[in-house]
Amino acid sequence: PLTVKYKVKRAEQIRKMSKDIWAQRVANGREQRARIRSEIRSLQKEEESFSNRIVKTNNPAVIDAYETRVFSIQQRCLVLTEAPERKEDFSKKFEPALYNVSNTRKIWKIMGLIASRRSCVRQFRNA
Repeated sequence: PLTVKYKVKRAEQIRKMSKDIWAQRVANGREQRARIRSEIRSLQKEEESFSNRIVKTNNPAVIDAYETRVFSIQQRCLVLTEAPERKEDFSKKFEPALYNVSNTRKIWKIMGLIASRRSCVRQFRNA
């Protein structure tokens, strides 16, 4: 009885710590998405600036340099906009894993099966 209470308490502690870590991860993801949106806006302004310079200049070498820069800015914007947005729920992703870890009978049953399989293989090799 004492060990069952300890296991339940321990599982709840692990769940609480894991949920806190998950919440921190979600917050970090939000901050990162905000930084990406900000960088995209600044890149779009820079692209517009170079486009205006292309229109104003007459030198072909300078136009080529500006066009190369605009192309690299557009590529960077595409990479940033294609970054996957993660919408993961703690209960759907981590709860099943936590249940499997907290279910020690299941783990020992699996480990026992593996150990018995290994011993059978050893017996057949030695025979």
